[in-house]
Amino acid sequence: FFSCLFFSLSRIGVKPFDMGLPLRRVWWLCMAVLLSTCQSQVSDISSYVVAHNKRRCLHDVRGLIWSSGVATSAQRHASKCLFQHTANPVYGENLWAGWYDPSAEEVLKGWYDNEIGLYSYSSPGFSSATGHFTQVVWKSTSELGCGICDGGGLTYPYVVTCQYNGFGNVGGQFASNVLPVSRTPSQCTNINCGTPSQTGFDFTGCTNTFPGVCNPTCRPGYWSYPYVSATCLPSGEWAYQGTCTAFTCGSPNHPDPNVDLSTCMDTSGMAYEGTCRPTCKPGFSGSPTAVCGVDAQWTYGGSCSGGGPTPSPSPSAASESPSPSPSASPASPSASPSPSPSPATPSPSPPSSPSPSPSPSYPPSPKASPSPSPSPASPSPSPSPS
Repeated sequence: FFSCLFFSLSRIGVKPFDMGLPLRRVWWLCMAVLLSTCQSQVSDISSYVVAHNKRRCLHDVRGLIWSSGVATSAQRHASKCLFQHTANPVYGENLWAGWYDPSAEEVLKGWYDNEIGLYSYSSPGFSSATGHFTQVVWKSTSELGCGICDGGGLTYPYVVTCQYNGFGNVGGQFASNVLPVSRTPSQCTNINCGTPSQTGFDFTGCTNTFPGVCNPTCRPGYWSYPYVSATCLPSGEWAYQGTCTAFTCGSPNHPDPNVDLSTCMDTSGMAYEGTCRPTCKPGFSGSPTAVCGVDAQWTYGGSCSGGGPTPSPSPSAASESPSPSPSASPASPSASPSPSPSPATPSPSPPSSPSPSPSPSYPPSPKASPSPSPSPASPSPSPSPS
């Protein structure tokens, strides 16, 4: 925090301790705004996913998807603006540091392009010279999240942290997780994933081919948490992140008092575009409607007209029959059977991966036990898992 703060301070030449108390308060308020430039998040999520996946495709392993949880962890570490690995990590980790704001492609060139030629598939294992590469292509890794310290570091102004759910560089697992290149770049281009489809998603402007990440929005009447995305994988499948959940409207309350809402049972959680079908009360007729709208409010239509009590049926006039003669024996009534009632019908594995191939330097990430963990300065593998 303070390294970032005083870096911002040096940019504008302000000395807060020379100010009076009122000005100092204003200064701290301004610094809160400036600090956002030091601890900003990765702005182009899709570029990091694409840069990783087009390289993983060459090794014929599944593409990564972006995870908001992993990204939150990566950003928390990146915001320290320090070029050193996370202590006691829960995810694999690569670091990059330099004097400029890098693109995802520049970061991956350091981690993958500069190291792949140094790795020996015939003698698989960890090396500090190839630890970033092995984490990038590690087969069992499934999710990715990255963060950046944007201009606030003292040693290096820019520090990128990418973390991986599914630790790489686990001792004894290199042969099964670091596979040789088996596909050509042309085989990893224009793989068609078909038309994406997910409830509530709006895929306007999305491309259907790999490598690509679609950043859909939620359709009107739906909300997302924390975000939604769709990734076209090398296998030609879509992987979706997040959900679009329909707004709910609560219980309906039709403005027409003659509408009977008793048939609209269990509608307190009625979702957007849901329809309840009310009826009219006895003695009234009509076609009332109630629809849960885009603004999470009920929209009512129709009405019930008529009025007054429903007349009870008048008995038919029976012709008088003569009184029975006293001698006539009364007829015994025949009991008709009562109708029988109808039955009621009730609806990560081990620790982090290495750190950057920096520009200017790329120390690989230390591996927490059980995976080998190179130290940033002079990495050496930790013992393999038992």
